[in-house]
Amino acid sequence: RKPGSETTRGKVFTVVNAKGGSGATTVAVNLALALEEINPSTALVDLSPLGHCALHLGMKPPFTISDAITNLHRLDSALLESFMARHDRGLQILAGAPTLIPIEPSASDYARLFDMIVEMFHYTVVDASSRLDSATRLASNLSEKILLVAHADVASLWSAGRVSQYLGESGSRDRFALVLNRYRKVAGFNEAETEAAIGAPVLWRIPNQYF
Repeated sequence: RKPGSETTRGKVFTVVNAKGGSGATTVAVNLALALEEINPSTALVDLSPLGHCALHLGMKPPFTISDAITNLHRLDSALLESFMARHDRGLQILAGAPTLIPIEPSASDYARLFDMIVEMFHYTVVDASSRLDSATRLASNLSEKILLVAHADVASLWSAGRVSQYLGESGSRDRFALVLNRYRKVAGFNEAETEAAIGAPVLWRIPNQYF
């Protein structure tokens, strides 16, 4: 950066599962596509230990987030963009690793990567899925909103409370919102009590209609 230059940083949205299989990847992919229609400068970053975002989009990217991390020592905006795949609707995807990585990159590695991404894109959607570690905490701390994807059942909502507590320890609790996936009206389910217990408002309800 040139001294005194103004830098506009993009907005980050992190999507996290309350528990496995809640639908974070589906929400993240569709949110990213919707944001791309609003502003054609949107990135989807797959932080899941086993990335599924590209699979959801019917893509087979030649590079993944692992390639970007491995090349941090020489990474610039042009190289980073070459590691990203472009969907036919314009969305750019930094795909997740197709296999489990034996040695995880450090939080500082992810910090350097995200520092570049938020300067390149107006919107960045992070699919953390069920990953709960320093990388997801970092993405959460950078985020405008952290979307907890849950089902309207006791186990899922209990987990949502624990996840928000873990990710919110560094001061981001007010940025959490619930997305109730596969939603249907359940006798005895009270949204107000749920919001109070988890400390996050219900932002959206996705109906239980698989098609």
